[in-house]
Formats: sequence, structure tokens, C-alpha cells
Amino acid sequence: MYNTIMAVSAGVGLIGVALLGRQLMKRQAVAAEGWSLLFGIVGLILSILGFVMSITWPFRVPGTFTGNVLMGEPSAAFGLLLLAASFYLWQRRALFAAIGNASEPEADEALATVNRTLKPVSIFVFAAGLFMLACAVAWIRFRLGNAPSAEPLTGYLATVVLKNAPIAESYFLGILWGLVALGALLTPVALSKKSSGIYKVIFTAWLIAGCVFMLFGALNFYTHTGLIDNMTNGTAFTI
Repeated sequence: MYNTIMAVSAGVGLIGVALLGRQLMKRQAVAAEGWSLLFGIVGLILSILGFVMSITWPFRVPGTFTGNVLMGEPSAAFGLLLLAASFYLWQRRALFAAIGNASEPEADEALATVNRTLKPVSIFVFAAGLFMLACAVAWIRFRLGNAPSAEPLTGYLATVVLKNAPIAESYFLGILWGLVALGALLTPVALSKKSSGIYKVIFTAWLIAGCVFMLFGALNFYTHTGLIDNMTNGTAFTI
């Protein structure tokens, strides 16, 4: 039930990480203060609500119990990573500015410093890729995530248009989680190999996933409001 502001924040966070990574690859000057503020905002939202969601056992609404594991815990993990990135960007903003503005040797050393810092963090990012992959498989294998019939638009799509075929939304969520997993699993390889091709795969996966998360979360502000209204007031809005 929290995948409104959480989904939007996760999407913004993924888009931000992808765009920042592209700036670093192109050795452009990074506005570290701006990125720090962005990651701090979405990281705080994801950390707080992710932990609240993770320890709420079980959810009261039938069919949402798995949200603790598949949504809450990944959100908490991503939120903490973003908060750590926010702190580092703010503390080392001169270092990031040097990547694009300094002479070539200084820029090389600044970029190498960032790379050395990210390598230990990439261990947890890789672990996050493993559990995101497990979540992706779980969405599909156990046919989870089908919107309830009382939810406007998405519920109407699942129960009327798709004729109660939960596998459609399960595949949608599985692929979405899988894109995040792909980028996370490739991160340690990218930091070690410094291959532009691997970076492009990570950038594409996270940018696509981020945009979908952001749009999906924004849509949920409407559909969840309709769901709550239908469930509590006995209305029957479908669209």
C-alpha cells in the first residue's frame, strides 16, 4: 500500500544514479551539491517507509503480505545506499568538480578515487542484485502483484480486459525488478573492467526501470485513492 511515494522515489533514485554515472563516465563536472540533495530526499523517504513496511507483519489487506519482502526490504536497502551517496557527494564535492574541471592528470586521479571508494560499496550492490533477482523470479513464479478488482484502471485492466490473468502483471513486475537486478549485478564488473559497454547496459537498465517506477508510482496515487474509496465507501469506480 506504500508503493506510491516509494515507487516514485525509487524511480527518481534510479534515474539519478544512472545519469550521475553517465556524467562520471563522460568525465563531466558534477554538481555534487544538487545530486546530494536529490539522493538525500529520496533516500530518506525510501529508508523510513521501507523500514516501516518491512517490519509491518503482516499487512492487514489480504494479498499484500508479500509486499514486506518484495517491496519494503529492497526500498530500505536502496534508501540507505542513496543516503550514503548523498553524504559522500556532499563531503567530497570538490573531488567531483575536479573530474570535469581539473587538468587531465588531476581528473584521472579524482575519478580513480571515486572508483576505489565505490568498489567496497559494490559488494552490497551486488548482494542487492541477487535478492532483486530472487524477487523478480518470485513475482513471476508465484503469480503475485495482480491488482484487486476494486482498484480503478489497473484492477479493471486485470479483471476485465485481461480476464483475470494475473500472470500479465506478474511478468511486468518481474521484468521491472529484473532490470534493477541486472544493473546491480553488473556494477562490480563495471568498476573492475571499466568497460563502456557494461556501463551502457547498467545505464539503460536503470534508466528504463527508473522511468517505469516513477510513472507507475504516480499512477498509483490515483488508483490507490480510488481503491480506498471503493473499499470504504462502497463506490464502484472502474476507471
